[in-house]
Amino acid sequence: MHRIWFAAVLGLIGTLAAAAEEPDWAALAAQDLQAMHDAIAADHPGPVLDPAFGDRLETGLAAGLAQAPRAETLSHYLYLLVEFANALPDRHLGVWGNRDHPQWADVRRDDTLFPGFVLSWRRGGIVVAAAFDADAPPAGARLVECDGLDALDLARRNALRFDGDAASQADLVRAVPAMTVDQGQLDFLRPAQCRFALDGAERTYALAWRPVRFRALQPALAAAAFGEAPAMGAQDLPGGVLWLSIPTLDPQGDDAAAFDAMRARLAAPQGLARIVFDLRGNGGGSSFLARGPPAALYGEAAVAWGERRLRTGEPDAIRASDKVRAHFQALRDAMGAFPSDQATASYLDAALAAIDAAMAAGEPLARLGRRGPPADEPRPQAAFDGQVVVVVDGRAFSSALLFVDLLRAVDDVVVVGWPTRAHGLYGEVRDMPLPSGWASFAVSTKAFLGSAVARPTGLEPDILWDGEIADTAGLQAFVATLTPAGSMPAR
Repeated sequence: MHRIWFAAVLGLIGTLAAAAEEPDWAALAAQDLQAMHDAIAADHPGPVLDPAFGDRLETGLAAGLAQAPRAETLSHYLYLLVEFANALPDRHLGVWGNRDHPQWADVRRDDTLFPGFVLSWRRGGIVVAAAFDADAPPAGARLVECDGLDALDLARRNALRFDGDAASQADLVRAVPAMTVDQGQLDFLRPAQCRFALDGAERTYALAWRPVRFRALQPALAAAAFGEAPAMGAQDLPGGVLWLSIPTLDPQGDDAAAFDAMRARLAAPQGLARIVFDLRGNGGGSSFLARGPPAALYGEAAVAWGERRLRTGEPDAIRASDKVRAHFQALRDAMGAFPSDQATASYLDAALAAIDAAMAAGEPLARLGRRGPPADEPRPQAAFDGQVVVVVDGRAFSSALLFVDLLRAVDDVVVVGWPTRAHGLYGEVRDMPLPSGWASFAVSTKAFLGSAVARPTGLEPDILWDGEIADTAGLQAFVATLTPAGSMPAR
């Protein structure tokens, strides 16, 4: 199971102002940075498995503590924590503010600053996505440099140090809109002038930074990244096509009911020529729910066969500690609400037994083996023999990628869209409130060493979509051009 809490700082907070009794943000930042460090050291498998991980953990703590005395606002405090988490090689680590804190409203003020335009990452460059002032650079203009600083270097300084990695296209698409949105981060650079290129000519613009309500700016920022994710639900299209939008694997309320209805529909696919799993916006959730739609479509035996194909034979590693054990026990206790999910219950029982054995032996890691790939075991007969297409974007992560990989292990599916986020070794997070009470932290507890799907880079689609990823009508029209038996568009 994966719950994903990545450092999505856009919209977390605005610039924050002093209250009548301003907390000691410097002391709180130092305290909570140390707590995050200690939780990772005690409960994360990375420091045990990888000395380089441990080195980065100590270096990151030292850097954060060196900056902590400069923290004077809630914004400073939160961004210091976010930067610490983002510097470690685990995208599941995450920080989020506690808006239920009794003083939250007293110290928060939305006086975000921006220069009258919003940027985006498109086709290998940083371009203006939307301009709101007459004297701002026009939409489509490519950013060259600001105050002598290269465009990508400015993105690293103002956005990517809090969220992502410049080596990942998905991270660039997500983070670049934040590079000209000042929400009170320490050392945020507000350039005085920037040079843009358009239609073969370059022009330098003076930047007029002005306050804006973040909520008013948020739709433009979302559009500059990936756009709005589709709602959970099913749509019947011409030609026997079933289009299933699954923007999360942690469905709640009406989404949970819609998800269950989709699984029921997949169990009776008669009359369908093509099924499309639209995973745009899906940042993960439960890996156990990730296997539900494939199992409904192909049958439990075929999916179990596919899961074995994805195994390397090496056991997974779970950090053996009291808090990790309590986390897995809580997951097992919650299974009372899903008595039919025996596979999940059996896995959690095995994980608890492995943790107990490791702790009794004084070992830092519990090893949980899985059966490796079958040698000559044929795939069981699947209930559906039509074409399966998966649509992904740069928000696809964690259990969403497991969903895709499981489908690919069972069938020759076609993946369409934009490159996804990277899926690393770590996951299965536990949440913990930080000592200050102002924020919480998610720490990974498991290394997926036995999985063939862990990858340092994102998943590259079989067919790259050249249009805007939020263009549902365009994507549906494009998918309709795919040949029934192959991955290439009809000509």
